[in-house]
Amino acid sequence: MKLAVPSPTVEEIVEAVEFLGYPAEVHPEKRFPASWWASSGYVRVDVNIPKSRLIVEVAKKLVEIRKVKSSKVARTS
Repeated sequence: MKLAVPSPTVEEIVEAVEFLGYPAEVHPEKRFPASWWASSGYVRVDVNIPKSRLIVEVAKKLVEIRKVKSSKVARTS
């Protein structure tokens, strides 16, 4: 299974995290230092599991979210 999607949005990440049952705190005003001009924001997740496990779980859910979105777009076309 592919565990990556290109350029996930903060909204998609929040959707995935909340679907998994974890609390998500969004900071939309924050900027990534290398892209200081782009207001991308970040998501903070407070859980008691290893970060690597959280990343894999969120990545799997993001792949599912993108598949659903692409199938909805394909059906409306």
